Amino acid sequence: MLLCWLVFALISPAQKFPTLYTFTGGADGGSPGVPLVQGLDASFYGTTEYGGDYVYGGSVFGITRGGKETTLFSFDDTNGRGMFDSGRDFGGLVQAVDGYLYGTAPGGGADMSCDYGSGCGTLYKIDTAGTFTTLYNFNGINGSGPGLLIEADGYIYGATGSGGGSPACFQGCGTLFRFNPTGVLTTLHDFMGTDGGQPVGLILASDGNFYGTTVSGGTNGDGTVFRMTPGGEITTLHNFDGSDGASPYGGVIQALDGNFYGTTLGGGTDNDGTVFKMIPVGTLTTLHNFDGSDGGWVYGGLVQGTDGNFYGTTTIGGSAGLGTIYQINSSGTFTTIYNMTSEACTPWVGLLQGTDGNFYGTTLGGGTGNGTVFRFSMGLGPFVTTLPTSGAPGETIIILGTELRGITGVSFNGVPASFTVRRPSEILAVVPSGATTGKVQVTTAGGVLLSNVPFQIKIAATRDE
Repeated sequence: MLLCWLVFALISPAQKFPTLYTFTGGADGGSPGVPLVQGLDASFYGTTEYGGDYVYGGSVFGITRGGKETTLFSFDDTNGRGMFDSGRDFGGLVQAVDGYLYGTAPGGGADMSCDYGSGCGTLYKIDTAGTFTTLYNFNGINGSGPGLLIEADGYIYGATGSGGGSPACFQGCGTLFRFNPTGVLTTLHDFMGTDGGQPVGLILASDGNFYGTTVSGGTNGDGTVFRMTPGGEITTLHNFDGSDGASPYGGVIQALDGNFYGTTLGGGTDNDGTVFKMIPVGTLTTLHNFDGSDGGWVYGGLVQGTDGNFYGTTTIGGSAGLGTIYQINSSGTFTTIYNMTSEACTPWVGLLQGTDGNFYGTTLGGGTGNGTVFRFSMGLGPFVTTLPTSGAPGETIIILGTELRGITGVSFNGVPASFTVRRPSEILAVVPSGATTGKVQVTTAGGVLLSNVPFQIKIAATRDE
């Protein structure tokens, strides 16, 4: 990235940054512009915007905690493309319960009519051996430029940043969709501009509804926060107006306190972006206004660490102008953790806390100029996470960790469960009868590990296709 080198020429790095891997821009890809996901094998997976075997296609990669990178697949336009000609990549991966990684390519595919011939994008699945299957080709009418996905109740849910039927936005305002295991895609909502435009993602909240943000549209054109029922009914919870932020590219997360937290790219007192808190009924509070010195261009969202604090990145700003990593709590107390240098710069997306307790992220630039994967520690201990994060008694779920050896017990909020160890990073457990919503506990030879979020007990899994 040119920006990294121009700014770095004026300063010196303050400290050695823990870069795990530096991309070359060649066969391994370049500029990993999506959040990482932890797989069943405790390695991390992501995609790059360009590079691979076809130069502009991009790649799917895996990387171990020790920094060993493997290129799993290279896009060639027919099966997807990592980067729009007119904008950045918001495709990415999700680890599904069937063992596959599901992802979206924002360009390429069978229909090349979208985005000046860059393609409408695809939805695909891939395993850790690199076996790739295109599951769906978008066509613009049902959306284009698909983004990050989530899995819920056996379906894949996602958003497209453009396409759909509305003429209010250039090339459409985007859609929300559901993809079922038989290969049928259902458009749940077609944004019309007045209710938002360019949706960037979804989360499934504890109330059973989906929440997300739109980058544009709404009452003031600065984006929205919305709620969607499983059936596709949309409620706009907040319209940004610039003073409280604009263009919430990072989406929202639901924290342990039940409230929603997120970031905006711009707006706020200095137009450098904000961090906000929103209670479920929609009342929004600005927790922090970025001013450039502490970061700016807040494309990435937040992750809540196991210490209860929130962590995120800014793309520019900070002491070197190359972006920052920061910590903020629910009251708005803000700390800059790290000012990026030319070794790893321009972090475009948010962070992942691995089950080893460390935080992992990616940058668009740094090193050779083609991006990096990095890790940093806040001294937090290991934990486990569940896949999915909710289920009914009798259902089998996956528990993920890092070193799950010598396991002697698994319980759901104190109720013992039967389990099977599949590998040192993966356990199968049956949700026990009588379990209530709460933390999952795994007793190992090295101690007791708790899940990072409460496991939600539901009455029964239902499907409405």
